[in-house]
Amino acid sequence: MLLRGKVAGTLNHPVNVIDVRDVASYLSAMVRQDLPFPQVPVLGHNLGIDALTRQICALAGVPAPKLRAPLLLSLAGAYWAESAAALAGRRSPWPSLPMLLTAAGRKMALSKEQISLGIRPRPLEQTLIDAINWYRQIGHC
Repeated sequence: MLLRGKVAGTLNHPVNVIDVRDVASYLSAMVRQDLPFPQVPVLGHNLGIDALTRQICALAGVPAPKLRAPLLLSLAGAYWAESAAALAGRRSPWPSLPMLLTAAGRKMALSKEQISLGIRPRPLEQTLIDAINWYRQIGHC
């Protein structure tokens, strides 16, 4: 949707972005070394959703959304829209769950387990370019 210009705005909130290939490398290293699977996050790059959106749009050569809103304001709007749709017996065009999950996001440092296995996140730009190319290849933008 972002690459098709169908996203009106972004949120001003931190997220951590990791390439799924880096997650696979982490799990593969754990299996190769016959290590137990601890419940630790595998982390990548910390940045704001608005910065991530601008970077994706710049790499893809499409205009970035102009509107930037605080997360809590956006969450309140989504919750209101979801409640109004439910009262009308309809599905919400803007479900609040994705924003609730986003609200739980925060900046995080690499875990000692991730560092000890030598798994460093690949450059964010490489991840984004590969993702953009994949979405274009499968016809989603």
